[in-house]
Amino acid sequence: MRVARQLLLLLVLTLPGLGAARAQDLPAFYDVIGVALDDVLNIRTGPSASSEIIGSLGPTERAVEVVAFSGGGWAQVNTAERSGWVSARFLVPARQWSWRSPETALTCFGTEPFWSLRIDGDMAQLTSPDGTAPLMPILGRGASASRPAFLGLQFDGAVGFIRAEACSDGMSDRNYALSIGLVWFTGGRSLSGCCSLQR
Repeated sequence: MRVARQLLLLLVLTLPGLGAARAQDLPAFYDVIGVALDDVLNIRTGPSASSEIIGSLGPTERAVEVVAFSGGGWAQVNTAERSGWVSARFLVPARQWSWRSPETALTCFGTEPFWSLRIDGDMAQLTSPDGTAPLMPILGRGASASRPAFLGLQFDGAVGFIRAEACSDGMSDRNYALSIGLVWFTGGRSLSGCCSLQR
């Protein structure tokens, strides 16, 4: 059974087309810098100073999750129930480690049915309409330098794979930089959704 689980994890990480994905370091936390204490960093509908303002970040805002960058020096962030853009010249990386690192906590979620998975260190907690399941130990991680856009997770009876790609929750206009799929070894159960960094 253990060999079967390892083979399934290997299969997930080597599916055709996945190896061609571009390596990404997003999502990542950034801090706001260079904004006057009596000013704000505007969040706009598009990556342009002429786009409509839909929100703002304070001058000392910390751990802002950036999910994408434009080619013109703008960073995409989420605000309320939608995504917007801020000038990237007012942002600096807040943390050194990657979303693939065990030190980085993630919250993953999906709809139909609604579910969530909190990943923190070597443990995970699944919540679904049926209730909250016991903490699940993460038995293995399939991250590698040659496939930085993917992370495989092995649980007791299930496997998960997280991919660095644009993802929508289907319920709001928010955008995320990670998608997730969960597959159980028995019962034919599977879930898919998006992931976000935990503050």
